[in-house]
Amino acid sequence: MVQSKNSERIFFLCADPDSSDYRNRIEWVKTEAKNEGDAEKLEYNLALLNLLSHCCAGLVLFSEMKVQQMYPIDWLLAALLDSRLPLKIKNPLLSVYFHAILDSEVKLARM
Repeated sequence: MVQSKNSERIFFLCADPDSSDYRNRIEWVKTEAKNEGDAEKLEYNLALLNLLSHCCAGLVLFSEMKVQQMYPIDWLLAALLDSRLPLKIKNPLLSVYFHAILDSEVKLARM
């Protein structure tokens, strides 16, 4: 879904909360304002989260299934409850959670 020449620009703003990737992203988010290139990368990824959540709005089963696979519920909830993440990031994550998980016709086995 994200395999392209720009795929290195795309990363998950939520991941396994026990992973080093998650801790690195938290640190990166804290410093994103210091580097214009990083700020653009963050805005790009926030726009991607918003796009994914809008793709799941309504009864779009295929999109809901793909997003549920990309963003497991436990990763989303951990990111939403993490006090270190700013609202700027939590808002699109909450939108993904609502449209792809809560308001979904498709429920994965672990739900």
